[in-house]
Formats: sequence, structure tokens, C-alpha cells
Amino acid sequence: MIIRKQAFYLVYVGIIGTICFFMGKDTKDVYVMCLFASFIILSTGFVVVNCLIKSIRMGEILSPIFVANVFASFVFIVRPIQILISINNINKIYAIGMYNKLGGGLGFNELPIVEASYIGLIGILFMNLAYFGFRKSLQEYGLSTFYNESDLINNQNVLNIKQIIAIIVIMFPTFFSMFSFVLKQTIFVTEIRMIDIIWLYIICALIIYLIAYKRQTSMFIYFLIAVSAVVLGIASKRMYVVNLIICFIVPLYYLGKNRKKNIKRVIVMVVLLFALVLIYGSIRAERIGATQGTVIEQLLDEFCMYDMLLVSIKHCNTNNIGLFYGYNFLTVITTVIPGIKIAQFDHELTRIVFNGLFNGGIPVTIFGSLYFNFSYLGVVVGSFILGSVFRYMRNKCTKKISVKGIMYYSIFTTFAYDIIRVGDVGREMWTCIIMLLIAKIFMLIVPCYKIKKEKYE
Repeated sequence: MIIRKQAFYLVYVGIIGTICFFMGKDTKDVYVMCLFASFIILSTGFVVVNCLIKSIRMGEILSPIFVANVFASFVFIVRPIQILISINNINKIYAIGMYNKLGGGLGFNELPIVEASYIGLIGILFMNLAYFGFRKSLQEYGLSTFYNESDLINNQNVLNIKQIIAIIVIMFPTFFSMFSFVLKQTIFVTEIRMIDIIWLYIICALIIYLIAYKRQTSMFIYFLIAVSAVVLGIASKRMYVVNLIICFIVPLYYLGKNRKKNIKRVIVMVVLLFALVLIYGSIRAERIGATQGTVIEQLLDEFCMYDMLLVSIKHCNTNNIGLFYGYNFLTVITTVIPGIKIAQFDHELTRIVFNGLFNGGIPVTIFGSLYFNFSYLGVVVGSFILGSVFRYMRNKCTKKISVKGIMYYSIFTTFAYDIIRVGDVGREMWTCIIMLLIAKIFMLIVPCYKIKKEKYE
């Protein structure tokens, strides 16, 4: 493989960020700390913008790496800037304020903001180096290339009777799973398990199938999204509604008939997604009695992984809590062993940091997870492997145009969002596997005939 020129630029930025890290990590002077943290944040911004531009030029908007970079930029660029601006009022920052409220007593000069920012920089850097850094590692064509070709897929846009009957059949288990979900959330108030969310995965597969097969959306698809959003609102399951919207916008953007109209629809759905996240967040805050700020503050609180990383680093260092040595991978094994259940990594870390006084889990992203398990070496190696996985799946799913290919591609894009956000490798891996398995079963039940090609006009 030949190293791209772009990779050298990224490495230089990484070196600058590393120098800033070593110069600023032990300082207690607030202004010096802010200065070096700003340089690291600026370096992170350069890496992200550079790679986002590369994705756009490749026509890979809404690809797994694009989604990963956008989300990571909010966590490691936008959120740190908000904290730097709030230097005199850090208690309004979600995780920091909660930590101090429960007895933490952290001042701004005690926040390891240089270290946390550096973890984000090297994580994002090595993920993108693995994805973009080598020639011939990325196939020259992708889904956008297929869209621009003259021989685009163009089906009859009408489902035949076998397909309709098959879809009706799969709606029965969907209904029962959804009914179980609602009962557990409203009447029994018990823990939601994987079986209770199967309905959402079936609906995601159905939405992708209909858009990819017919190359357009419909009122039925919007109805499925609306019903799913309402049901998920009962439990304030924000991460699931993100997966649902991703499974709508990815196939519509790449395979929809009218690109201009579809881009507008994608923008509308993204705006709707942010609105739903805020609404679900408000519902959740009311349930636990949390104080809510302005709309902008509520939106930025959705990227509280950075402030959780800050308080976690400080707490673990102060209390001599060592590395977790692969705890975030344990659910890869325990998930399939009956009778064995361990707390997911974000829940376990939250329990330790908040001394069991907070019920739930606040993640620290995949980069923070790798750091707490294997230190900086884990961030470098793990992020490089993650970028390589993104590249491999992109090449595999876009090798040839098919309904199955776009379905797997869309599902893997939801995995990219989930793994970057949460960092519990086992949980997100099994969620992705189950979604792919359901998609495969869906494709076996619902007929999908060979795609006909004709001149697109």
C-alpha cells in the first residue's frame, strides 16, 4: 500500500497535539491549561474537517466514517469549547455539575481538559489514518458512484402479491414485540431486553427495503417512523430513534430517484431527529428531576461524553483506580452465556465515579473507553482497528449495488454512531450482529428479485 500525502499532514498535526499535551498536562495555571487545550482542540478540528472534506469529495456523506467524525467533532470540539467558555460556571456542565453536586468539589483548574482533549485527538486521528491513509485501501467506487452512473437501478415501484403477503407476515411478530415493549415501559416497568426491541430492527429493515427496492419513500414509511418515534418516546430511548432515522436517510440519500428532493428530505429528518432527541431528553430529565437549561444547552448536553471523560479521569487518578484491562470487551462473551450478566462498561464506570449515587450510565465514547481499559496505547491501536473495520465494511457493502448491500450498509452506519458514542464494544457488536441477522432473515422471508437496470433519465 502507498501512503497518501494527506496522511503525512495528519501525522504532523498529531505531533503538534502531542507536544501541546506534554507541555500542558501537568499545569495548574488555568490560562496555560486553556491555551494548550485550545491548540489540541484546534488540531482535532483540522483532522475532522480534512477528513470530512475528503468524504464529501468521495460522495460518501452519511457513510460510517462521516457519521463517526461528525459525532466525534461535537464531543471533542464543540463540547470542550463550551466548557472553556464556561470557565467561571462549570457546574452548569452536565456531568461536572452532577459530580460536584454529589460531593466531587472540582474546580476548573483541576479538570484534566488537556488530557481528555488529547485522547479525542489521537483517537480521531488514528481512526481516520486507518480509513483514508493508504492508497488502494478504499475502492474508488461507492454508493454515490452508482447513483451517478447511467445504469441506475430502476424497478417497477410496485410490490407484487408475494412481497405484500410476506411483509404482512413479518408485521405480526413486529406488533407483538412492540406490544411487549409498551407493556414493560408503562405497566410492569421492568428492564427492556433485546427481545423487546426486535420490533424496531424489523421496522428498520422494512424501511430500508422499501426505499431501496422502490427508490422512493411513501406515506407508509413515514407512518412507520411516526409510530416508532411515539413508542420510543414512552421510554425516552434516544439512541434507538437515531438508529431509526439513519436507516431512513442513508438509503434515501444514496438510492432515491430525485437527489435534490431527497437531500431536502434528509435535512428535514435530521432536524426532526434533533427535535426528538431534545424532547426525549426533556422527558427523561423530568423523570429524574434534573435541571434543564436553554435549548442550546440541552442539545450540547447530548454530547456530555466529554465532561464525563473529564470527571472520570480526575476521579480515577485521585483514587488510584487502575486500568480496566478489557472490561469493555467482556460483554462480547457474557452476552451469549445464559445466567451470566455484568454491568456494561459505561454503567460500571459511572457507578465507580459517582459512588453508586447515579442510576444509569454516562458513556465516555469509544476513545475514552479504550483509554480507561488500555491507556494511550489502547486508544491508538483500537482506533486504528476501528477505522480499518469501517473501511472494510464500506468496501464490502458497496462492492455491488443491491437491496441487501444498502441494508447492511445502513445498519453498519448505525453501528458507527453507537460504537463512537458508547464505547462498550461487546454491547454494540452484538446489537449490530442482531440487526444484521434480522435483516438477513427479513431478506429470506420477503422476496427481493434481481435488480433490473435501465437508462436513467
